[in-house]
Amino acid sequence: MKKSFVLLISTLIISCSVTKENSIKKKNLEMAQSFLDNIITDPQKAKSLLHEDFTFAWMGIIEQGGKIWDRENLFDVYFKDIILSETDITKLNNLFLELHQNKPIQHIIGETYFYDSKFLTPHGVFIPRPETELLVDCAIEFLSNKKERLQIIDFCTGSGCILLSIAKQFPNHEYIGIDQSEIAIETAKKNRDLLGLKNCTFFNEDIFKYKKSKADLLLCNPPYLAYNEIDSLDSSVKNNDPLTALTDFKDGTSFYKYLIQHFNQLVRKNGIMLLEIPYSSITNDIISINKNFNSNKSIFCKDLEGKNRVIKIY
Repeated sequence: MKKSFVLLISTLIISCSVTKENSIKKKNLEMAQSFLDNIITDPQKAKSLLHEDFTFAWMGIIEQGGKIWDRENLFDVYFKDIILSETDITKLNNLFLELHQNKPIQHIIGETYFYDSKFLTPHGVFIPRPETELLVDCAIEFLSNKKERLQIIDFCTGSGCILLSIAKQFPNHEYIGIDQSEIAIETAKKNRDLLGLKNCTFFNEDIFKYKKSKADLLLCNPPYLAYNEIDSLDSSVKNNDPLTALTDFKDGTSFYKYLIQHFNQLVRKNGIMLLEIPYSSITNDIISINKNFNSNKSIFCKDLEGKNRVIKIY
């Protein structure tokens, strides 16, 4: 059982991505703690199992290519006085098996940390990616000097993490989330309620048929993979994230073409549209679409690696 615990924690931390970036380390710790909180019946034991000193020591060993005996020495230091119930051990074994089946930890525990909040992400709902936080940053920049009440619409809302992260910062505006997935909309509503946010409504609808009111701020992180790219994805992604959130079943540009061409039908005067774009084989195609079909002004917002990640159209 000693080795099982060490392997469990190590797999957990690795699956959350080992990084030297402090902000991401904090989220990794939160995710790992959530994992244990969902298993261990005694909260204090769950906390002890993921003592911060152990986590960072373990990360150091991973970076140095540590061996099994290193892990067991760490176990002796941190885990020797922690006794778990048979129920806890059974839960650990079952969830450890799911990890080995390459199921994402965010679907195993049913939640994900995004921006500064925790969101429900059950199986069947797209797992938010850290790079998408730039979309929230761009929206916050736009809204920071707005005094009037605005309408913010989020297409392909998924768990609602983008829209709700913005609503948490600016609760006095009106927020609408649209998604064609029923489970996504139900999850987004639960996340709204858990965060105690008002003025946020979610609708199960095809964005290509959306005919309701225009937005002052329109956001979208659309499916941008070409259908022929799906087979090359890691099994943890292609077997768990919903296919409709990954691809448009064509060349990956369908949503961009539609949104850019219909900007004036979707966005109010003096409003903006923010679209996340990938860094992939279709990035230049999306840039070309924006150049050829966009009659409005636009700029690109870069991520921390200096790559174009968000198109701002205004």
